[in-house]
Amino acid sequence: MSNIFSPHYYVDYAIDTVQGTKSFFVKTLVSEEKVQKPLQEFIDLQTSFAKSAYRAAYSAMTESFAYLQKQSTAK
Repeated sequence: MSNIFSPHYYVDYAIDTVQGTKSFFVKTLVSEEKVQKPLQEFIDLQTSFAKSAYRAAYSAMTESFAYLQKQSTAK
């Protein structure tokens, strides 16, 4: 998990909360190991994807703002 002062901390926390709820649901209601394991792997992949997508969007936004700021001060 990220540092509490990082902008990523609260997004990671929200993603982990939602995905943790899904995991709890699967572990509680799905008793068949053959079904439970692929579902848990899918949830783990969703978690990884969501965090990667957020970081990519955050990076693009940060770079765009930096570029716009540079352009506005260059004039």
